[in-house]
Amino acid sequence: MKFLKFRALFLMLTSFSFFFYSCGETTSTADNPVIESIDPTSGTPGTVVTIKGSLFGDYNESTSKVYFNGELATNIVVDGNQIQWFDDEIKVKVPARATTGNVVVEANGLLSNGFPFTVPTVAPVTDLMATSKDDKSVLLKWTASADADITGYGIFIYPLNGTAPEDPIQIAKGVTTYLATGLTEGTVYNFDVHALKGNILSPKSTVKWSPASRFIYNINDAEIKVYETKSNLGSGLQLFDATGGAPKTLKIASHTEWDLGLFISGTNIWFGSASKMKTHYPTSFTGAAKPCQMATNKYFFNSLEELFDSQALDSQTFSDSEVDLSTLTEGKNVIFIVRTNSPTWNYAKVMVLYKGGKYLQGTADDRYIEVQVSYQKTAGVPYAL
Repeated sequence: MKFLKFRALFLMLTSFSFFFYSCGETTSTADNPVIESIDPTSGTPGTVVTIKGSLFGDYNESTSKVYFNGELATNIVVDGNQIQWFDDEIKVKVPARATTGNVVVEANGLLSNGFPFTVPTVAPVTDLMATSKDDKSVLLKWTASADADITGYGIFIYPLNGTAPEDPIQIAKGVTTYLATGLTEGTVYNFDVHALKGNILSPKSTVKWSPASRFIYNINDAEIKVYETKSNLGSGLQLFDATGGAPKTLKIASHTEWDLGLFISGTNIWFGSASKMKTHYPTSFTGAAKPCQMATNKYFFNSLEELFDSQALDSQTFSDSEVDLSTLTEGKNVIFIVRTNSPTWNYAKVMVLYKGGKYLQGTADDRYIEVQVSYQKTAGVPYAL
């Protein structure tokens, strides 16, 4: 008798435990949408896909979403006046930038299981780089897609923390540069470039950049010149004078405003940070030198437009430094990456022109170097031409 009572108690407890466990499992997932099938399971952007399952709920513009490998599908099919979103079925178009991966439905903040969907692939562009053309435009360049049968390229341009437009800017096959205009200096943009094969987009290649001001003239609308030590015309350079709206050549009396300076001794042509100039002018520099640093790398090009970047300028190594221009043998304009106004920093590129086989121009005692400047007027934005 005791055995039968014990066995009955055991069965009752086991049944209760099973019921409790099952209810617990069901409760944790009961409200999540479930995808049971997708038709078709592959397709190009614009293809209508039917998703069947359960618990999709009523359509709500804010909380009813479908993702293709993380890319939001914004085009739910409308038949007549009826949005094709029902509790057990959704019809949606594959988004322009979809790639192969799982389709997921979101309903009221809850995510469904993932269901695989294949998008045909196109080889992406490579070596995407940017340069600031001026304060309203950025020039892009890239290496063409390895797919010979692409039909062109698609470019999405949008602010760093913004949303990409639904449709790309399309350019022809064979073109591997694009000038983006109508931009705002100091705003960092995403530039996403895709190869196109019909309406199929390759995986994106992305570079971040911002327009920056370009100067070939100083505040007096003359060439930007920095003069030798013996000249009375100014051996210091202020990269940007806010009042004049352009670079400014300064004399030693204004040395605390120098960003960069020039010092000539014999055949040596020293050009660099104001703090380094202080060692060359020990009796004249009585105030603290303005913080201005030069990057370790130097670049040799015929113009500022030829220097493209794929990374922000703050990825470079900076220090208070100077360069003896007389030791450079490349025979081209030399470009320095510079930052000033610590601690937030304004970034610039400064090109010293190489003319007539030399950097130093003019006659004694008014010899000079001529420079061109790209300057990012917004502090803390490490992008300049």
